[in-house]
Amino acid sequence: MRHKLQQKHKGDQLLQQQHVQQQLTSNLDSNNSSSCCCCSTLSSSSSSSAKNSSSSSSTKNNSSSSSTYQQQQQQQQQQHHPQQHASQQQQQQQQQHHPQQHAYQQQQQQQQQQQQPSLQQQQQQQQQQQQQQQQQQVVAGAVSRQTSIHAIRAAAAATAAAAADTAPRHISMYTTNREAAAATAAATAAATAAVTAAATDHQQQQQQQQQQQQQ
Repeated sequence: MRHKLQQKHKGDQLLQQQHVQQQLTSNLDSNNSSSCCCCSTLSSSSSSSAKNSSSSSSTKNNSSSSSTYQQQQQQQQQQHHPQQHASQQQQQQQQQHHPQQHAYQQQQQQQQQQQQPSLQQQQQQQQQQQQQQQQQQVVAGAVSRQTSIHAIRAAAAATAAAAADTAPRHISMYTTNREAAAATAAATAAATAAVTAAATDHQQQQQQQQQQQQQ
């Protein structure tokens, strides 16, 4: 029995070895086939690169020929249109021969830019002077009104006092009329004196204000 079991075990080992060898051979075959595929892809890529290089060289040749054609056309156009080039050269010469005109224009622009702020300052000063004059006129009008009112009141008071002084006297009509006329004349003189004094005071005040503003 033992002898049969050993033989059976040996037979199983042989079968396993054969199976392993078959797998190895199959793996080798598959590797060989893949290497052939790689060779074929390399050859195809080399052929495609050769085609690309040939096509690129042909495009370069075509582009070089087109560039030479364009250069020839440009040269021919320049040769067939000498007048146009001459007119352009004349324009350049004119620009070179007239530098003084450009300098004069630049000077004018600078002067205008410098004059503009001075004009603005003058306008501002004029506006300020006008406002000051208006304020002075308003003040002067108010003062003159007050002085005239005071003068009228003083004249009225003087006439009333003169009339009160002459009324109780029992004198002839001629003398009363003379005294009344003298009283009225004195009252008017006093009123005019008051008005002139107020006017002189007002003028002096205006002169003092102008001097202060100038300082």
